[in-house]
Amino acid sequence: MPGLVAPCFAIDRQARPYYVEFRARPSNDIGHSVVVYGRRGPTGEPAERRFASFVPGADGRKGMILPIYGSVRASPEDIHTPPMTSYRRAVTAAEYARVTYAVRRLKAREHLWHAFLFNCNQLPVEVAGAIGLRRPPSILPPNLWVDTLRALNGP
Repeated sequence: MPGLVAPCFAIDRQARPYYVEFRARPSNDIGHSVVVYGRRGPTGEPAERRFASFVPGADGRKGMILPIYGSVRASPEDIHTPPMTSYRRAVTAAEYARVTYAVRRLKAREHLWHAFLFNCNQLPVEVAGAIGLRRPPSILPPNLWVDTLRALNGP
């Protein structure tokens, strides 16, 4: 019957009404990592989307040598560019609170962005750690980081 949700899925959605998705999208260089999070709808798909990423304040290529200022925010590319790869997890309300806290905490601090020391993967590393996921090193290219996160933590 249309509109009905399978009972086992309905239980999962009630126990895990939120999600967090780790994405890698194309960029001018090796790619860029993005975290998308929010509430799940009746079918389990995202009902709301909040975007966050760690973005260099200037041309990221300058950050290959010296640290440059960066900020946690969402760029238009984060929102409108389809991901190369992604890993979505359903999360509980308590886990979701830890995700939002991690993003708020990182937004509130000033950061230096450096391609090898504190790059765009650092935000997803922090968010994944906040919900107890095993995390690959941040030095990996974003698409490999997301794929390795998935391999380490399963479906």
